[in-house]
Amino acid sequence: MTRTNAISTQNSFIAGLKTEFTGLNFPENACTETDNCVFDPTGRVSRRKGFDEEENGINTFVTTKTNKAISSFQWSNAGGDGNSEVYVLQVGNKLYFYRSSSATVASPISQQWIYTINLTDFILDGGTAPDEFECQYSEGNGYLFVFHPKLNPIYCTYSAPTITANAITIRIRDFSGVLEEIDDSVRPPTTLTAEHKYNLQNQGWTSGASWSAVSTTGFAQMSTGVQTFTVAAGLLTPTAGDLVIIKGYQNFAPGRIQIVQKGGAVVSYAGTALEINVTSAQKLQNVIFSNTVDWEIIPVNTDYITEWFGDVGNYPSNSDVWWLYKNSSDVFDPATTIDNVTVGFGPAPKGHYILNAFDQNRASVSGIASITNLTTTVRPKTGAWFAGRIWYSGVDASFPASGNMPDATWTENLYFSQIVENVKQFGRCYQTNDPTSEDRFDLLPSDGGVIRIQVAGSIYKLFSIQNGLLVFAANGIWFITGSQGIGFTANDYTIVKLSGVQNISGTSFVSVLGYPMFWNSESIYTVSPGQQGNLSVDSIGAEILSFLDEIPLSSKKFVRGDFDPLDHMVKWVFKSTEETDITSRYEFDRVLNLNIRSKAFYPWTIGTDAASPKVHDVKFVESPGGSGAPDPVFKYVSSLGTNFIFSEENQDSFVDWSSFVPVEYESFFASGYALRGKGLNKFQENYINLFLQNDAEESSFKIQGQWNYAINEGSGRWSDEQVFTIGADNFSYKPKRIKIRGHGLVCQFRVTSNSTLPFTMIGWSVFESGNKWI
Repeated sequence: MTRTNAISTQNSFIAGLKTEFTGLNFPENACTETDNCVFDPTGRVSRRKGFDEEENGINTFVTTKTNKAISSFQWSNAGGDGNSEVYVLQVGNKLYFYRSSSATVASPISQQWIYTINLTDFILDGGTAPDEFECQYSEGNGYLFVFHPKLNPIYCTYSAPTITANAITIRIRDFSGVLEEIDDSVRPPTTLTAEHKYNLQNQGWTSGASWSAVSTTGFAQMSTGVQTFTVAAGLLTPTAGDLVIIKGYQNFAPGRIQIVQKGGAVVSYAGTALEINVTSAQKLQNVIFSNTVDWEIIPVNTDYITEWFGDVGNYPSNSDVWWLYKNSSDVFDPATTIDNVTVGFGPAPKGHYILNAFDQNRASVSGIASITNLTTTVRPKTGAWFAGRIWYSGVDASFPASGNMPDATWTENLYFSQIVENVKQFGRCYQTNDPTSEDRFDLLPSDGGVIRIQVAGSIYKLFSIQNGLLVFAANGIWFITGSQGIGFTANDYTIVKLSGVQNISGTSFVSVLGYPMFWNSESIYTVSPGQQGNLSVDSIGAEILSFLDEIPLSSKKFVRGDFDPLDHMVKWVFKSTEETDITSRYEFDRVLNLNIRSKAFYPWTIGTDAASPKVHDVKFVESPGGSGAPDPVFKYVSSLGTNFIFSEENQDSFVDWSSFVPVEYESFFASGYALRGKGLNKFQENYINLFLQNDAEESSFKIQGQWNYAINEGSGRWSDEQVFTIGADNFSYKPKRIKIRGHGLVCQFRVTSNSTLPFTMIGWSVFESGNKWI
């Protein structure tokens, strides 16, 4: 039969791994399988370097990691000086801080520990230990913000070498009030219930205090019951039954901070003794109390309510606005003005009272003891710095209807602070002006507040981008920005749903040149500008879906990674098998690489042994520059037993953990399908000319042909594996002519490493012959 000859050239390995193509449409320059290889943007394919402890590294600390969460963050502008970078590492209930910008080759990051914070100091009353849950992080204006689902948010300040941590209490205005079974427009005729009294006071029905007092009398800060405060003599008549608010303050840097608030009623007042029946107490800050607390005692004045009842004979409705009943002399006078006011059917403005967002103790702010406390011990698990403010996610908790409070949920809320001018504003997620006030009630552009995104579900990540904020939630992705396209303000914003792509966690997010990349259950996605300038959510993992499908969902929830802007590389570390407990959850054995320039994905398998370190996280650490500074590099948080170290890809011996118990790993790749003769004619690869880069050292590899889509050697369609070793010489590239046995309709080449020797290939040329006719 007549035969024809042909020569084909494959001069690039640039495309990396592809899995979502058939044997008839597989793209050129790609691989069907690969592991432990590097595919660079020039088209080379080579073996990866081995993992090992950083040069001159030490055991940075000793702690058990049993059932402890592990996370890390690179704080790039610590203290706001622009030159200090601090690496933050969480292991269970501890945060360890390393000044990475001071690292040198002789004294690397493992020797740059500067401070440790114990998260157990911030446990909530009635809360649980933080060990098993990860922190998330953000930074802004030189501050580090730490978010944890079991702790109040924390802000950290840096003044070398000290890190100071403080809890943030998120506070909001009460725009809900208390549940009542009457319509807003109904004026109760004779009885003023506790619920209605609270709502009226929250709608501004107070007239200001006729007296106030201060005291330094020592009491247990959270104690209740009858207590006698030593105050000044001659106060303007505290009267038995007067409701009071008692605020407790302590002095902390940077100033005086309220730490507790109580509610109660005056029992008696004589001389300098003010006796109060304290009925409620609420801790406002997670701090260690000192013995000295300054108490400020303020009566809850309800004169407007009692004056109305005396003049009108009933009580105001929830539609009545108190300042509409002022006469021409600007005096509250409902007796003469009531006939001149038309009352609507809607509610009056609410929000006079300011509450802890997650411990809404209305009894302590109003002094009305019978109001049900709406509370949860869950806290925001994520947040972000955006528009000059700190933002917090809602919390995954709900409150069943109880007492005089209806059912409630925090899950789909977003809390944003006032524009930050000082640290006290971190938790002020409310407008400055009292919305019930007659005069200053306006919402200001700089105010804080609360946004609810309906049907969002659990919120996993907040990400600042361009002039807006991306919200990644269980039921989709939303974008918050100004309605005029010039950025967010408290009184001008819009919320747009970008995509229904569902999210499963906040750990996989990587910022790539300011845009997010993240994993979910089915693929890897990015958000970037579309063709019309709008943001677009796109799958970048569509060509490796079969590879991703093999990763357990539990592992995808805890994958984490980082971006190298110098080499345009993203690396994610993950666990290839199901976790068995919290400890194993954070023991990662695989790396997925993505080259942003070439769009090539390629995976690695980290060598593991019972006596070798375990990898827990990866972060790109840039060099501070200057004499003795190390090169920018990916650092892998690792541990061996209870000893924690930092690791790198730094071994040219092509074994992992050579400083411990060396683990040899295999590098291989399988080429795409060579389909000749339009899939009808059989052919044979007579010779293949492999082009290898000369790395000034001996290199070696194994190669074999795979015919007709055979998936294993048992098919009889894999050719014998041939081993070649190439010596170093004076040429940049070296061709190696190889005879490949076999014939068929389709052919692949499989290249595998040989022992611990390197290889670097740039392409091949094939001489083949085949039948001219079928």
